[in-house]
Amino acid sequence: MIIAVGGGSPIDAAKGIAVAAVNPERGRDLDYRRTFAQPALPLVAVPTTAGTGAETNAFGVITDPLARRKFYVGGATSLPAAAILDPDLTLGLPPGATAATGMDALVHALESSMSWRANPWSEGIALQAIRMISAHLPRAVADGTDREARSQMLLASHLAGVAFASTGLGICHAIGHALGGQFGIAHGVALTLVLPQVLRFNGPVCEERLAEAAFALGAGDTAKSAEWNAGAAVEAITGLAARLGLTGRLPDFGSPRPTSRRSAPTPSTMRCWSTPRACPRPPTSSRSSPTPTASRPLIVMVVATTTFFRAGCHNDDKPGRPGRVCS
Repeated sequence: MIIAVGGGSPIDAAKGIAVAAVNPERGRDLDYRRTFAQPALPLVAVPTTAGTGAETNAFGVITDPLARRKFYVGGATSLPAAAILDPDLTLGLPPGATAATGMDALVHALESSMSWRANPWSEGIALQAIRMISAHLPRAVADGTDREARSQMLLASHLAGVAFASTGLGICHAIGHALGGQFGIAHGVALTLVLPQVLRFNGPVCEERLAEAAFALGAGDTAKSAEWNAGAAVEAITGLAARLGLTGRLPDFGSPRPTSRRSAPTPSTMRCWSTPRACPRPPTSSRSSPTPTASRPLIVMVVATTTFFRAGCHNDDKPGRPGRVCS
């Protein structure tokens, strides 16, 4: 058995190790699309950051420093058999890392809720994760010892991971992985750099979904149109990033202006994770009006991960029973 304690990188590395320990493949040959002769060793994930949701899926994101690209390792059997969510393990995380990993979780929830593969089950989970993150991420960044905020963020991160395991992600992650591999930008920071532009790009084909996110973010107005609320969601997310101090631009990270083919993401890295069908508006060279590319299949894929959430406080929003519940 392997016990992985840490953020997304240690847990993802453990998935590759769990496969490699019982199979001859190494490096890129551990690609998650392969079929391995032996199942991976059992894995228990103990996340110490609230963002990646690595404990909810079977693949690991690995950076190839020579090619300056990211690739995926693991397989169906490298899904953690159990995840232990202990908010005390996140109390010492610095504000910058708290903000970046928290925004990663927010993007997971947003892209899952707007995916063409979204379904009522995944959408409800994603919207709840958005509510929790928008309410508690600023608190966790402002005061790392706020145990309630840390508890809520750790659970929200997990919920967002469960949601996107069912739906896949989109072009924000496709671009974010390309930027991270090419320029070494922290994953959550890279996502935040392009998130507002991606939401505006997707807006014309998922306006109602983005409008629903506005209410989860606390920025919706029932008297306004879906178009107005979709715009309010983008502004709320932009404002959240600014409050967290994530206001940088690519040149601020030592990256050249994307004026050459070498500095621009390649087509393979721009691929929508995990399938083009997940993207509400797949990127193409065409400037024509966006049209839907696929219908939404109402298929629910339940992630078979046992989760232990250690005693923490959470808000109970059920009618007639407001306030905090501590266990």
